[in-house]
Amino acid sequence: GSEVYLPAYWFELSFETEDDSLRNIKSIHNTFQLLNNICLCVGLLLCLMLAVLISCLIYQHIIKRMW
Repeated sequence: GSEVYLPAYWFELSFETEDDSLRNIKSIHNTFQLLNNICLCVGLLLCLMLAVLISCLIYQHIIKRMW
């Protein structure tokens, strides 16, 4: 919704006039967004690896059953 974009828009407007504290808040906000994206990517990779591992184990189990 629009309520998510309002603070970011406010940051852009106030960036010129405010002091260094707002600049710090903005950089911290960007850093947290970056960390959030990295965590999401790592999480997806881990889930994918886990899925591959489980499917390999099931596959090996089926082959052992067949023999």
